[in-house]
Amino acid sequence: MLDEDNTASMYRNPAGWTIYRKRAWTALLNACHYDYIDFSITVGRESGTAESSKQIRSWMKYLSEFMDSFDFIRSKLLPNFVTGAPEHVVWSALGEEGQDYVAYLADAREVTDPAAGNPIAGSVSFELPPGRFSVRLYSPVSGAYSPAIQIHGGKSTTLDLAPFKQDLVIRATRVP
Repeated sequence: MLDEDNTASMYRNPAGWTIYRKRAWTALLNACHYDYIDFSITVGRESGTAESSKQIRSWMKYLSEFMDSFDFIRSKLLPNFVTGAPEHVVWSALGEEGQDYVAYLADAREVTDPAAGNPIAGSVSFELPPGRFSVRLYSPVSGAYSPAIQIHGGKSTTLDLAPFKQDLVIRATRVP
């Protein structure tokens, strides 16, 4: 169980909304419940602001759509899925054993760290069971997938990641 402390409520801007996005993805990929209160909704602005609609509201919509795209009910926590990640990354993983695997990578640096938000690069390693898998990257910011690459499981897989900011999702789905 996680309890949101509303620390980010003092931010009604991209910095705070990024905190919320990362917390929401982390909570759901750890099989937890997450509630979000949009503090840009105020008297006279019951729909929030144009900026909050473009950012946090879109990001939460992408998260909802992503969660609906796989069987998270049957998924289990995968504490050993990621075996190596770039510096400054924390990760969470959830998946349906043998079928669909999701790893969420997030910048561990807090907003008060001058390096927070700087690009993260390097490689990520993970373990898949034997079989063919389609691996794609997903952006929590744009709601878009990268083109898929095909890999064979049964051994450690290492992907070199292009530099990314704040967070990134890796999804590996069994190919029939």
